[in-house]
Amino acid sequence: MEKAGGWAGREEKMIRGRKSIFFQLTMAFLLLGLLPLFIAGVVLYGQFSRNLEQVMLKDMARMLAYTCNNIKEMEQECDNLTKLMYDIPVEDGRWLWELLKDKREPKSRKKQKLNGLMKDILERDSKLASVYFVDELGEIYYATSNSKKVLYEKALREKIVQMKLEGTGLSVGATHLDDYFPQSKNLVITFSRPYRDVSGMETLDDVLGRLYVDVKLTKLSSVVEEMDQKQQGILRLT
Repeated sequence: MEKAGGWAGREEKMIRGRKSIFFQLTMAFLLLGLLPLFIAGVVLYGQFSRNLEQVMLKDMARMLAYTCNNIKEMEQECDNLTKLMYDIPVEDGRWLWELLKDKREPKSRKKQKLNGLMKDILERDSKLASVYFVDELGEIYYATSNSKKVLYEKALREKIVQMKLEGTGLSVGATHLDDYFPQSKNLVITFSRPYRDVSGMETLDDVLGRLYVDVKLTKLSSVVEEMDQKQQGILRLT
């Protein structure tokens, strides 16, 4: 009986020893095998996230540069377009300043000729939505590519006051809806330039009216939308 008890005790110690060795081997495997893999995974994921964010930030920077170039290009084009009122004669061959200063010209004929000049400017660039001119007496002359052809003059006058485009050179207003054409919801940006009396050196400071051009923002809006999507992608990473 004592020998049997002795063998049982030694066998129990052996089993415990085996369990201890198994536990130690398991812990060693976890520490020496899986833990480095886990650490490497964390490091690689962090590096991947940083690289992806850098790529998206660089892409965002390129999009911003592209948008800025588009805006600068648009501004330069509109600067040139607003100067056309000095270069294009009205239908009877006279210059704009001559027609505006002609007190004998019937109002209906003046309106017809000025609307014709606005149409000439409008047709120079497909990005133009509308072109309108307000003379020193507050009369409005215009041409538009808008399908809603009838201009609500009171709404346009209110919009002009809101935009405060009163610079001595080219002025740029904030983007807005051209809702001065009833039921129209086109997004546009307005550029404006005063028209000076160029009949002589002594009259150059005299302003005979102001030209406004509405530029369509369809192309620029798609660029901004794409930029917004990329920005949301970056925010999801952070």
